[in-house]
Amino acid sequence: KALQNEEMDSTGREPFGRAEFSKAMESFVVKEVGIRLLAYEIIFMERIFDRVDRRRNGSVIVGDFVLTLLMLSVHTDKLAKVAFAFDMFDTDGDGCLLYEQIMPMF
Repeated sequence: KALQNEEMDSTGREPFGRAEFSKAMESFVVKEVGIRLLAYEIIFMERIFDRVDRRRNGSVIVGDFVLTLLMLSVHTDKLAKVAFAFDMFDTDGDGCLLYEQIMPMF
C-alpha cells in the first residue's frame, strides 16, 4: 500500500502502529531491565503513544516519537517536562486533571 508523503518521516520511513510500539517497548524493558512492564507502566506508554499520534490515526512517524523520547531526557528543561507529564494525564485535552485520569497510573 502506498503511503501519502505526509505520512512518512523525513527519511522516508513509514509510520508504526500501537502494536509495534507496545512490542518494541516490552522487548526493550525485558532485555534492558529483565522484568515485564506493570499495568500502570503500560498505561503510561500507551498515553505517550497517543500523545505522539497527532493525526489520531493509530500510527506515529519515527521522528515524532524520537522527539518525544528526548522530552524524557535528563537534559530537557524541567518546565517542559512538567508540561509533557501534565499532557500525559490530561487524556481528554481539556486542561484539567481529574481523579479518574490520574489514578490508573498508581
